[in-house]
Amino acid sequence: MQLPCLLIALLSFLSQDDAGTKFKLNVNQVIVPVAVSDAKGHRLSGLRLEDFELLEDGVAQKITSFTGGGVATAPAQTGDSKPAPAAPAPATEQIGRTYAICVDTLHSNFQNFPPVRNALEKFFEKESRTDSQYWLISLGKKPEVLQYPTADPHDVLNVLRDKKFLTTIQNSEASALGAQIAQIRRQLDDYCGRCPCGRSLRPIPGECIGPKQSIVGLVTTSANRTRIYTEFFLKELKAVVTDLSHMPGNRVLILVSDGFNLVPGREMFGVMRAYFPNEDRWQGNEQDTSGQLEPILREAAANNIVVYGISSNGLGSTAGVGGGFEASTKGTSARGVGQVILPELNRQAAQATFESGTALEALARATGGAFIENTNDLLQGVRRAFDETRNYYVLGYVSSNPAADGKYRAIEVKVKDPKLLVRARGGYWARRPEPNAELPQP
Repeated sequence: MQLPCLLIALLSFLSQDDAGTKFKLNVNQVIVPVAVSDAKGHRLSGLRLEDFELLEDGVAQKITSFTGGGVATAPAQTGDSKPAPAAPAPATEQIGRTYAICVDTLHSNFQNFPPVRNALEKFFEKESRTDSQYWLISLGKKPEVLQYPTADPHDVLNVLRDKKFLTTIQNSEASALGAQIAQIRRQLDDYCGRCPCGRSLRPIPGECIGPKQSIVGLVTTSANRTRIYTEFFLKELKAVVTDLSHMPGNRVLILVSDGFNLVPGREMFGVMRAYFPNEDRWQGNEQDTSGQLEPILREAAANNIVVYGISSNGLGSTAGVGGGFEASTKGTSARGVGQVILPELNRQAAQATFESGTALEALARATGGAFIENTNDLLQGVRRAFDETRNYYVLGYVSSNPAADGKYRAIEVKVKDPKLLVRARGGYWARRPEPNAELPQP
């Protein structure tokens, strides 16, 4: 199955590891945090303004401000943002950064959750910064603020060590999805033991119509259920980004997740494709929620929020896709059908797992963050997300294109040394003026 069109478009303009950031009606300057590293991933300092080149939609822009200390100017609040969450963090000094740590307890499997807690716990045991604040959130069937913004890392550590933290994963939809797939697989194996499946072109006998309709109904119901939860999850994620836009300092969203598919029911449709490859109905899925990703990207870009996606799925694992498709050939091997179904099940599982990571990747790369995957060392990923957002350059410019047309503006940042790696945001959407509002003159 190909990725949804919107996601393909997002990843296409994010495929260059360079990027850019925000636009506001009341401030002309566009702020662009930039990370520069060598081929081994070591962060570089000491570069000067003249070492950088910045382009918007391919047109060179004049860099009007430059800092190398890792502190970006916090953008003004946008008019359509919601009020900030209650209980603002106390601070003994100016807050330079706000980290929203979101643990996806909806799409993550229980066995992947303890390593997430352990990684976060180890990080906060050593965290001693006093210029940052931390906000810990569980995004599940019942989203919950586990720790309101606090400047004390020990507050977060105490929450992580509390036994109640593990209970946030108990109603994981990934576990429910795995059980649903297992149920569908049992019914399919039983069906294929008595009725045509695989690549068979034989007509379906009358006694097989009822059992097949029962399976189709179960798949449809499960896909609808998954769509409802996916839409709810994206809505809550958008709310977190909106609330984060009001926080002080630079804003960073760290999203830890097994991954989530923007085409709900994709996993179950993949199973049906393996068992009934000749049926067109399983080749597409109208339950596409990828359009709900763009508002999140717009909000993050408009408010200078960097997103880091950390996959908790482990190295080479397919468990994030509803527990995988653990393929069996019960009731089919005698017909030789299992020899066709098994490899296709594995292929569909791998493809669905890949697709489940693309949303995390799109969020990260669009905002200048990084997507950290294929690792069993989650602590290293957590450290990277914090370390990288504390050490970067900040470029500022006034766009040579004054049109407030709502269109996407691609930003590319280059350095003189072609061997160096540059990562920043992919661009921003030029905000349309509010009714009767006057745009500032450049």
